Amino acid sequence: REGAHQFVSRISQLANHYYANVIFNISGGYKGLIPFMTIMAQVNNSDMVYIYEDSETLIKIPKAPITVDYNFIEQYHDEFGLLDKGIENYGAVKRENYQRFAVLEERRLVEFADDLALLSPIGRIFWENFQNQFVEFCCSDPVFEEIKMQPDIRRILSEKFFVREIRESKTKIKQGSSGSKHLVYDDGNNNNRIYYFEENGLIYIYKTFENEEAARKFIYSRLDKELIIKESTIRKWRVNHV
Repeated sequence: REGAHQFVSRISQLANHYYANVIFNISGGYKGLIPFMTIMAQVNNSDMVYIYEDSETLIKIPKAPITVDYNFIEQYHDEFGLLDKGIENYGAVKRENYQRFAVLEERRLVEFADDLALLSPIGRIFWENFQNQFVEFCCSDPVFEEIKMQPDIRRILSEKFFVREIRESKTKIKQGSSGSKHLVYDDGNNNNRIYYFEENGLIYIYKTFENEEAARKFIYSRLDKELIIKESTIRKWRVNHV
């Protein structure tokens, strides 16, 4: 009732919800956890290895062609969210929406402790995988509308920007004549630039460019963080783990 849940959460924590560079070693440890490790590896498209007892041969287990049914999770998004937190007095809650919870139970995604219902360890694996497909950032409505019109910026946000190691390695501090210091994501040998800052664990994007000359001119603008935060709304963005 506790160990498998905590194990799944701990692995997700260690991976920092990013599995592209994670290798699962299923050789040792408590054998009851190996099925959960295997499912986590396959669902998150991670490499998996195994060494049999005293053998010195490393066996690499191939990735299975698994596709997660995100449409199903989106369809039952509210129920997944409630079960993730734990539903007390589950019998009464289920009676109000019997068919939806019955589907999740049939798929072995629900686990019970008396009248408390939770996501099963398998359910938690798929729920966390679904959540890992999205990131949150803040920006104003005009900036968000501009991003929608910039295919290169959309690609960078989906594939690169929200990977901390990539973002930090490509970020430069630019100081203009106004005295403001801007953090600028410089995508490299191209015209794409993203102006942003981080505040209280959130990323605020306040200007994006697909034109290097226009991006350079913007360096001399004044940075008003308080106004940007006031005008910004939290956005959810789907990412590609490449």
